[in-house]
Amino acid sequence: MKKKCNHDFSDPIYDPEERMIQDDRLGYEQHGSDRWSVPSFHKKEEPRWSRECKICGCKEYTYKTTSVIITSHNKPDFQK
Repeated sequence: MKKKCNHDFSDPIYDPEERMIQDDRLGYEQHGSDRWSVPSFHKKEEPRWSRECKICGCKEYTYKTTSVIITSHNKPDFQK
């Protein structure tokens, strides 16, 4: 049976996720008289934040941010 944890999360850290995105253009390979399309990909960094529970080690991620009125920065939004 799992023990319930009253999470005590550390401060969020910027933890970007790297994704492979398909390009719009296609390359081609020649196989005899046939031409086969070969998709091309590039890496894209997706802004993401994480926080970890100091008690159980549970890690949460979020891509959302909310505006902070006092400063010009955004802060991570872990609301579900």
